[in-house]
Amino acid sequence: MIRSALRTLVVVFACAGLTLPVAPPAIASTVTCPDGTVFTVGATDNAFTIRALCADHQQPVPTPSAEPATDTTSESQGTWVYDGPVCDNAGICASTLLCADGTPMTKYYFLGADGVRGATRVICPGDPDDPGPAITPPTPGQIFSAFKEVAPTEATLSVQPPGGQTPVNFETIFSTVAEPFSTGKKELTKGFTVQFDVYPTAFTRKFGDGTELSTDWSGEPWAEGKDVSELINHVYTSTKPVKASVTVTWGADVRLNDGAPTTVDGTVNVGSPVVPLEILEAKPKLVE
Repeated sequence: MIRSALRTLVVVFACAGLTLPVAPPAIASTVTCPDGTVFTVGATDNAFTIRALCADHQQPVPTPSAEPATDTTSESQGTWVYDGPVCDNAGICASTLLCADGTPMTKYYFLGADGVRGATRVICPGDPDDPGPAITPPTPGQIFSAFKEVAPTEATLSVQPPGGQTPVNFETIFSTVAEPFSTGKKELTKGFTVQFDVYPTAFTRKFGDGTELSTDWSGEPWAEGKDVSELINHVYTSTKPVKASVTVTWGADVRLNDGAPTTVDGTVNVGSPVVPLEILEAKPKLVE
């Protein structure tokens, strides 16, 4: 984590021309007033609280929204992410904290492997533990694009009776094979890997006669002992030929840097080839 070694900063006050040599307000540091009094300041103390501190020798009251002053998170469990210059508030800041070389101090926050934002730290160029160039987490759009690359590209529709023919006014059974799966880990952006758990969320069947059925179950083929009424079935009431198909909707959870899974923002629809069906008229036949 950031070392507590002191360096000289310049605190430029907005309302006065006074400048004070102070230690950097990183994680924990100190400030020396003109009269030699030394006080401890926090990472979020700005120029006005430091000025008041030197004026009346009283510790400033911590701001309720102050960010964590210490960092106990192991860097092996996450990544430091660039969070802009210190005191940056949409371009409006009570004071500007500068490094010894005159450049603004920069702030980083720790993004844990579980995707939770953690402690912050501020640095100047040349710090031994400088987290380096800005590291930006992948956007939801980038994650969705990566998901589309691993999502299935084919869907199949099975029909019983097989052979492309089924009797009119008879339960025709439809089923689809679509099993959940997980992908390997892949680097998506600098410092961030993704891993997907992919699963079907919906099956929309078009029976070809103007009707359709959407369920969250893929259905299954009929086998000896199974009740047809408990399967995905459809009854054709006309002998007009039809073309049936199914569209499988796939969703996914993503693990960012081996963290806890979160739902991908978006789904992928994959359609099957059409299955032509000839609807036959059933004729009674006497059997001796």
